[in-house]
Amino acid sequence: MNEWTSGYAGHAMIFDCLFLNGTVGAGKSTTADMVSKQVSLSGVHNAIVDLDDIRRSWPAPVDDPFNHELELRNLAAIVANYRDVGAERIILAGVVEQRSELPRYRAALHSERMFVARLVADPDILVARLLARHAADAEALGWNLNRAGQLARILESAGCDDDVFDTTGDSPAEVAAAIRTAVGW
Repeated sequence: MNEWTSGYAGHAMIFDCLFLNGTVGAGKSTTADMVSKQVSLSGVHNAIVDLDDIRRSWPAPVDDPFNHELELRNLAAIVANYRDVGAERIILAGVVEQRSELPRYRAALHSERMFVARLVADPDILVARLLARHAADAEALGWNLNRAGQLARILESAGCDDDVFDTTGDSPAEVAAAIRTAVGW
């Protein structure tokens, strides 16, 4: 296993998991893909898990409208399989709204060394991205436009993140490179 170190917060740490956190339209999935491509070029076996994809089940429980519990169960199973085939680095694209949930993610990942990078973008950029993504679905567009600002405020106050990266003006490759530098990959 390769050892990657980071001097984050004045401590040498080895991170094996990266959680890309952010509101809808912030660029989590795009950034995850680019981080994976860049890490792969250095020969490091890695895997991406898009948390939205592993919690899609209908109907969601009334007391868990975002299927969070299902997401964590599926994450543990998927990561175990990725680890079995040699994945050294796990990259997550998703949302963590409460600091108290971080230990649950670490447990599902079998990791004590998860770096949380929050992605942000100017509101006008978020709107443009969401308009492009949901052009054919007015209901989804309305929900996501409403959720973007609400979720951005929740994440800003949650204090879950090790660092924040703005995706407004930089290319996905530049954002990924900055995150890789911060995480020591």
